[in-house]
Amino acid sequence: ANLVPPIVRDIQSCCFNMGNITMSARIANTRIGRGETAIIDFACKNRSRQRITSVTVDIKQEVRWTAGYHNEYAKDALARRLFNRTERWGEMSKEEVKAEQQSRQKNTDSHRDRKQQ
Repeated sequence: ANLVPPIVRDIQSCCFNMGNITMSARIANTRIGRGETAIIDFACKNRSRQRITSVTVDIKQEVRWTAGYHNEYAKDALARRLFNRTERWGEMSKEEVKAEQQSRQKNTDSHRDRKQQ
């Protein structure tokens, strides 16, 4: 299977950090054409205060070719899958987000302390 590297998005509201969401997708076969069936897996870890209701995953292709003085570029959407909310996507409370941020800050500070020694 072909795993898309995880994507982490920080969630901001005005000037407040509300945590982050980590997402990744996997497709069983990358050799698909328009109209063919594609099996898409999706995983999400919600470490934010935002409620995720659904996620849409699109499989796209970009093709560029050159032959002599000729070249071509095409971009197409091959497949789309809608994933509905699961319990694992549950948002964190304000206190949980704050505790996670403090824990991350503590780990960063201890890493800096080790580098300075």
